[in-house]
Amino acid sequence: MSLQSYFYNNDILNLKTNNGAIPISEIIKKYERPTYIYNSHSIKNRIEAYTSNKNSNHSIHYALKANTNLEILKFIQKNKFSADVVSRGEAEIALKAGFSPQQIIFSGVGKTKLEITNAIQNEVGLINVESAPELKRIIQIATSLNKTIDIGLRINPDISVETHPYIATGFRENKFGVSSDDFSEIIDLLNERKGVLLSSSYEFPGRYARWSLGFVDPPIQLIGKANGICEIEALNDRGLVLMQ
Repeated sequence: MSLQSYFYNNDILNLKTNNGAIPISEIIKKYERPTYIYNSHSIKNRIEAYTSNKNSNHSIHYALKANTNLEILKFIQKNKFSADVVSRGEAEIALKAGFSPQQIIFSGVGKTKLEITNAIQNEVGLINVESAPELKRIIQIATSLNKTIDIGLRINPDISVETHPYIATGFRENKFGVSSDDFSEIIDLLNERKGVLLSSSYEFPGRYARWSLGFVDPPIQLIGKANGICEIEALNDRGLVLMQ
């Protein structure tokens, strides 16, 4: 089926179905307003657009902040996607929808002590770290629980990209990610080898960015400084993977 699941016929908006089509107005009459209509065929087509060209080693994570409808999440999980969450509530919904803890990446700024504790206790696949103080907190909690959790570092590349200034997140003055000024403290914390295993890094300088030059430099700089602590195992789809 085409990605176009909605179409007009005689100025009436219709939804494609297995049996043809149904006017949206007929659906709305059956339910209270506001009515939200999702088409599983359209969702599946978009999922296949991602998965058809991916390497088998890739893992695609759906951001629950886009939609936390339980039935949609169940459908996405059954179609082999993993989950990206930014709160304890989203993590609980992901688990309820059938995502395994290892399929969950916990991202986002300002994680609370309770959120970090729950993520570690549930043994999520990865916690993305936004700052040196947050890494300290994760290490303290993981150590107190006698656990080791995989972490990724969000790197702030301090670069300008062609996007709207309100959604640019890769400048030094932004609150997102670890800047090069923090690398020394981060490395010292990792050198303690307590509670965490650094397994990846990533950058997100902003939505709709059209320029990618220089994105790889900050992680390479970090790994260069970390080389005395860890050996580089691989640079792959998950990021810069280190071997302790």
